[in-house]
Amino acid sequence: MTDQARQIAAIIVEAARENGLLDEPLATIPALAEEEKKLFIRMFDAVRRYREDHGDELTCEEVGSMFTFVLAKAAELVTAYICNRSEEPSLDGLFDGKIPVYADDQIMSFCRKCNWPSVAGTAFWNADKGDGDPLLALFEALKWTFRIAEHIVILHIEENNRK
Repeated sequence: MTDQARQIAAIIVEAARENGLLDEPLATIPALAEEEKKLFIRMFDAVRRYREDHGDELTCEEVGSMFTFVLAKAAELVTAYICNRSEEPSLDGLFDGKIPVYADDQIMSFCRKCNWPSVAGTAFWNADKGDGDPLLALFEALKWTFRIAEHIVILHIEENNRK
């Protein structure tokens, strides 16, 4: 992990802690690690193609959409795992905020109300990203946003199952 990656990861984790979203160890589903990797490879390729067609700079709105996208896809993958179904998340909405979420109504409602994408996106946007590759910095932030999104979705589901 590079110094830039460590710095970005720390910024995202601290933003989650400051907003009460990470008060305990990160809840994860180890089986989803490979799904996360596949998703991020596809996202990186989509960004590369998008930049070829639209220019190198992503707008603030496009970057914001990407933060919302990773919450939605974390929710989808957690739901698919719990329902024991295979899922290859669609990349629809990656840049335009029109993100389909394939999860039950309760999880979809939770995602719509969740401020984590905004918190993480703002923390990233305002961070000193150093001299490294800005795209790699963005993807490091998205990776940690995804992992914390997975955590908060798991905790939400566990809390609702206790009720």
